[in-house]
Amino acid sequence: MIRRQAFPGFDESLKKFQDWDLFLTMAEKGGRGIFIGEVLFKVKKGGTMSQWLPSFVYSWPWLKLKSKDKYEAWKKIVQAKHGIV
Repeated sequence: MIRRQAFPGFDESLKKFQDWDLFLTMAEKGGRGIFIGEVLFKVKKGGTMSQWLPSFVYSWPWLKLKSKDKYEAWKKIVQAKHGIV
């Protein structure tokens, strides 16, 4: 959860890594997180969430995904934006 006044908004120009970019942006502005040791909500399968694959899936040799290059390109965009080498 993020307090409304601390939410800088998503970078709508990004097609991938929006969450990572959001948290990096908040950290650069002095934001910090805290651990809450209890379940606050549960997510059910289905709905309108976009399909997402974790990065390790793209390294499977038997799986030919055309979007691997796009994945790496968007990753580099966010890294450059935040000065991550």
